[in-house]
This record gives sequence, structure tokens and C-alpha cells, in this order.
Amino acid sequence: MKVTLKQIADIAGVSRGTVDRAIHNREGVNPQVRERILTVARSLGYTPNIAGKQLSARKLQLKLGMILPPRKQGFWEDVYQGLDAVREELSDYGVTVLCRPYEKYSAASQLALMDQLLDEGISGLAIAAVNDPAIQRQVNSLMESGIPVVVVNSELEHVTPLCYVGADYLFSGRTAAGILGLIARQAHVELLIFTGTNMMLSHTNRITGFLQELTNLRIDCHLIDICKLFDSAEMSDERLAYQAAAARLAQHPEVTAVFTAAGPVQIVARAIRDTGMRGRVTHLSFDLNTETLPGLQDGSITAVIGQESFKQGYQPIRILFDYLVNGIEPQDRRMILQNEIFIQQNASLRSPPAHEPQ
Repeated sequence: MKVTLKQIADIAGVSRGTVDRAIHNREGVNPQVRERILTVARSLGYTPNIAGKQLSARKLQLKLGMILPPRKQGFWEDVYQGLDAVREELSDYGVTVLCRPYEKYSAASQLALMDQLLDEGISGLAIAAVNDPAIQRQVNSLMESGIPVVVVNSELEHVTPLCYVGADYLFSGRTAAGILGLIARQAHVELLIFTGTNMMLSHTNRITGFLQELTNLRIDCHLIDICKLFDSAEMSDERLAYQAAAARLAQHPEVTAVFTAAGPVQIVARAIRDTGMRGRVTHLSFDLNTETLPGLQDGSITAVIGQESFKQGYQPIRILFDYLVNGIEPQDRRMILQNEIFIQQNASLRSPPAHEPQ
């Protein structure tokens, strides 16, 4: 008699989804629980039916869509590497993953891409979207119509997606404030904040968490300004971003700390070098990648906080596949990825994690 995941789940005292994650060596399972599940599976003589799953998935001819900013060096390149990995992995199951990049942080452009993907017959969608009421309504409408949506990188208000995959940006901001508190100790801080667009909730939440924690820690701090590096709807223009950052730093030689909440971090680092502030300004930001590593090495960036960018490309599509093909719902509706702090002494680029075997 064939052993089922449900039988293993009942004996191990866990959910069917947890059994599936444990057997296929995916994340989100406590090591002790994983071993208990595998012990039960072995005792029952369970063997995964990979060929059967492939055949079943191929019959579906599944199309999944993903909407992201354009692929370019830095954070989003790492996200796309995760997408490349899961796309290759699921090709064995006959799954087509369609990615559509947008050129503007605008609801209109993202809604148009959603319509394109729907016309192409997708059964599920992953999207890094602006926090706009029109986007919120469309995501809720898709969920109600039976097309699951995974929100990526930046959460949406008033939306109940299948899952959110990304960092807790309020927590990320508080973490940055904690680092500044350890560096500043009792010293007075003259603070300048640089950011990207206020249309992405991730950007605004980082600043909110940062400022809240500065208050909680009672850091003696004067906020000089919050400077946007590019227009709300446009992607960053490095030339204009550099001019804005360099001009603001030159206007305020009293600056002792810079918090780059979003946008081209390497451009702010260059402006700090060019204005002679390297070494006397604490510069905190996010993500370890080919764009930020040189700044950490030369001291124009003090520390960055990682957010597991590879997984932000890999996990959303994997979640959609498991849900649509295997009927497995996400263990948590918010897959919060880890914050990892990098400074000059521990910063080195590591290969993206190998994708989980199936």
C-alpha cells in the first residue's frame, strides 16, 4: 500500500506541508522536527514519487508570472539569480515562468504588466509592487478569482496575498538605528537620510523604524533632512542621484551620520568619498552585493544589513508551484527573511545558496 504524506503527518504530529518541506529538504522546518519526520518516513518505507509529480505538473502546463524592477547590478541582480535558479528547477516539471520588468514605480505600468501576464494565461503571480490602492484592489481581485499572488520585497497595505516574501522593514530600520547607537554612544549625531521612492512601503518603513528606534534609544540626534534620490515614479538615474547626494552633503559639512534607506547606495558612498567625508561619517545602508562591497572595503560605507536577496527571487515562485501543483499552503503568510549585518571585517561576496533539492 502506498504511503502518503498525510499518513506521515498524522504519525509525526505535524501538517502535510511540513512533511513535504522536510522530505524535500526545504527551509522552514525545525531540525528536530525534520529528523522526526524523516524517521517516520523511513520506518513506513516512504519514497518520493518524483516522476509522478513531474508528469502531473506537465499535464497542467503551468505558467507563473513575476513582475520586478529591471535586472541590473546590485540587489535586483541577486533577486534575478534566485529567479533563474527556480525557473531552471521547475522546467523539469513543464513549468513556464514569465518575468516582466517595469520601468517606472507607477501603478499604471504595473497594472498593464499584470494584464499582459493574465492574457498569457498565468495561474499564479509574484510581484514587487508599489503600495497603491489600484494595485491593492487588483491583487485582492486576483486572489478572489482563484489566482494566487505572492507579494515580494515590499508589502502592500489592505491586501491578503497567498504569502509575502521579504524582510520586515520596520525591524530592518530599527536594526540600523541600533548600529548607529552602538557607534555614537553618547555623542551628538547630525543625521542625513537618503531614500528612493515613497511609493514602495519597504522604503518608508525602513525610515519609520529607524526614527522610532532612535527615539526609543534616546540617541542625541538632529535630523537634518530626508533627501529623495529620484522622482517617486522614476527609476534611479545615477547621475542625478549623485548630484543630489553630493550637493546635500556639501551643504551640510556638520553631518556625522548618513542613513541610505533605499536607492543607489554606491552613489551615496561615492559622494561621501568625493566630499572628503569618508572616515568621519558613519554611513549605514542595506544589502551586500557587487555595488556595496567596494564601499565597505574603502570605508565609505560603515555597515550594511542584508535581506537574503536570492531567496526573494527563488521562494515566491516555489511557493506558487507548491500551492498550485501539490496543494501545499505556505507555512506562514509572511516569510520574513533574515537581517544579517556586514561590516568591513566580515564582508565578502558569497555564491548564492544552492536551490533546494526536490
